[in-house]
This record gives sequence, C-alpha cells and structure tokens, in this order.
Amino acid sequence: MSSSMLEHLARGVLALSHLAGAARAIPPYPKEAQYVLDLIVRECLHSGLTPPSSLPELIGWCVDLTASGREPIRGVDLIVQSLVHPVQRVRTRTCTEVGGWSAVSDRIVAEVVADIPDEEARRRRAVLASHVLITSETSRTVLMKDPRMIPALKAVKDCYLPAPEEWIVRGKIALCPTCGLLARSEHPDYELVSWCETETCPRRTRITNRVSASSALVLHPALRLYHVLPARTEQILLTGLKTAHVVAHPSGDHHGCYTIRAPNPAVIRVYDRIEPGPLARDSLVDKVDIAVVPQLDGEFRKMFQEALPGGAEVLIRTVDEIFEILTGSGKEFR
Repeated sequence: MSSSMLEHLARGVLALSHLAGAARAIPPYPKEAQYVLDLIVRECLHSGLTPPSSLPELIGWCVDLTASGREPIRGVDLIVQSLVHPVQRVRTRTCTEVGGWSAVSDRIVAEVVADIPDEEARRRRAVLASHVLITSETSRTVLMKDPRMIPALKAVKDCYLPAPEEWIVRGKIALCPTCGLLARSEHPDYELVSWCETETCPRRTRITNRVSASSALVLHPALRLYHVLPARTEQILLTGLKTAHVVAHPSGDHHGCYTIRAPNPAVIRVYDRIEPGPLARDSLVDKVDIAVVPQLDGEFRKMFQEALPGGAEVLIRTVDEIFEILTGSGKEFR
C-alpha cells in the first residue's frame, strides 16, 4: 500500500473511533471511512483480490495489516502493523500517528492561544498538559493551587468532551498512574491497569485516579497524545536548557518549537512517538532541525533517517543526548 492509501485508511479508522470506538462500525459511516472503503474495494478489484464486503470487515483487516490477502492495506515501514488493537479493539497509537492527529492537536492549541499575550498562552498550554480530565472539583483545586490559572482553565473548556465509551469501565473513567492518560482495568478487582493509551506503560500497576464518567469531561484525544504526552519531556528539556544557561525562544508556526543557539543555532521540538516514518513527515512540516524524543534505539533512528526524502536533513536526538552536547561531553548537533 502507498503511504497515501495508508493515511486514508488511518483517517477512516480515526473518524469511526472518534464517534464510538474503532471496532463499532455502525451506519451511517463517517465520510472518511466510506471513502477509504471505496478506494480499497476498487484497488482489490483492480488487482484481482477479494475486497472487504463491508466497513466492519475492513476494520477487521486493520487488526493485522500483514495478513495474507490484504496486500492493498499492507503497512509501509511501520513498527506496529496494526491500526486497531486485536484485543482492546480501539485505535492504536500507530493509527493516530499515520492518520495525522498531531496536526489536529497543533491546530486546536493554535486556536486556544491565538491573539493573547505569551504568558497567558503559556498558562493555557500548561492547563491542557496537566488536566487530562476535569470534574466539578477541578476549578476549586486549581483555585487553591494557583488562582492565576483559573482564566486559562475557563478558556480551554471547549477542548474537553464527554468521557469516551470505550474507556468507561463499570461507570468509571481511570487514568494510568505511569503516563497519566486514559487506562482500562479488568477483573478481578478492577484496580490494576490492563491497558492504557500510550500502549507501553507497565501493566498491573495500581490505579489511583478514577472518577465517575458521568461527571467528568475528557481532553480531546489528539491533545492527550500529542500535547500531554510530549509535554513532560518538553518541560525536562526546557528546565535543562535553563540550567545550562541556554535560552530557548518559541519558534515557528507550531507551539512547542524552540530556537536555541548553543552550540549551533537550531530549531528543536519534543515528540513522543512510536513510529519513525510519521515522525519524519511531521518534523519536516514543523521545519525543525532536531526532533527530540524521550528515548531512542538504533532501529528507530535508522528508520527515521530513511523516511526523510532525499536532501532533507533533520536530526533525531534524545533529551540526554542534547544535554551531553551542551555540557561538552557529546558530539555537536551537526
């Protein structure tokens, strides 16, 4: 499958997921989902393959993009060859990365901070990053902690939605104690994490934050994955830069990009991803010189560099590597 077809498929799954969970394909279908079904049926017929008979069958195909007979939807250079999780039956992080939810998150944040002073913009971004869900008690909690954040909390309330059905367990919505995003629990006591949105946190850790789903509003899913998740690493980076007496100036059209000038001028942004190909695509859109990630192995680095088009130069570094460069114990950025 071409990367374009894969992106269409991911967007179709995400459109369904945003309505009622990726596994619940019930007519009438979102236009994105119907469009990609038509594309894939046409491609199958053109190639002499048996097409999916319905959108629910196509969603079933998305559980494993490598299965026999599914050549038209086979993933290209993906670490996780699945857009729908085989057990949890929800969209995967790979699906959101391929489908472009990072751009959705950037667009929402840009609207939230448009035409306001920098300090108020910082507060609004901070509220979004620190509140995955809000309840009737949130305003009082924020007021007691820092009254200056109350206007920011009121300004971002439209970014919160009713609790998604696929994450509700016995009427409750829970947060993962490791990453702070949405989590599921299971029998026998519903006290331990069985799955969370990052897909990588330790299982069977004890849930300490669970509220009634009927009284909670949950942050937009794109913001959870592409604003909240990298925000913690971004704060670690900014704190380290300040300690090293390196000034980081907000840069570019995308909130989260910074220009630093030591040891070389560079535009940087923190990402938290599991797929190198979509990260390479997004780093080019963001016009960064360095994509900063929490952790990195050799295979991810290699796949990231191979996904960049000829002539494009974007470096990928961990936060620790950035600090090593700044302290003189590592190689320079370039």
